[in-house]
Amino acid sequence: MSESASVPGVPARPRLAAGTAGRPVWEAAYASLLLALDAVAITVASAIALALRFGQQASPQLGGPLVGHVVDGLSYTFIVAAITPVWVAVLGSSRAYEPRYLGVGPDEFKRVVNGSIRFAALLAFLSFAVRAELSRAFVAVAIPLGLVLLLLERFAARKVLHRMRRSDRCLHKV
Repeated sequence: MSESASVPGVPARPRLAAGTAGRPVWEAAYASLLLALDAVAITVASAIALALRFGQQASPQLGGPLVGHVVDGLSYTFIVAAITPVWVAVLGSSRAYEPRYLGVGPDEFKRVVNGSIRFAALLAFLSFAVRAELSRAFVAVAIPLGLVLLLLERFAARKVLHRMRRSDRCLHKV
């Protein structure tokens, strides 16, 4: 019997993946989706911070004015590209993708906030350690905007998950 097929009056049972210790299949897909959405939110926040900091000069054309905006030999375009995977990795280390916290209470949001604070601390430490002159205006926009976008994206994903649960999908076996 598939997840969507059910006997009238009996809720559908979630499908379980083989070898996942009884975890439903949807959990891994949902965590992967959140990871991708988090990466998009962080990239958008970083790109907005870059545009606000450097304005029209931040155009990504080859050999364009962005070449003049470098930090210790690295362009801000590279920095924006590097921020996303590092921030996502720090969120992962803060257990923001752990299935037992996804869609359940404020713990999910606490982990996102905690991971974002850890990322900000890591960025500050690395900037200090390598004496990088990273634009404070860029960081002052990118970090808070990234956190806000992450929380809004997680809130929206959580609402979709709850709607799916009301229609007897994405459930846990109790």
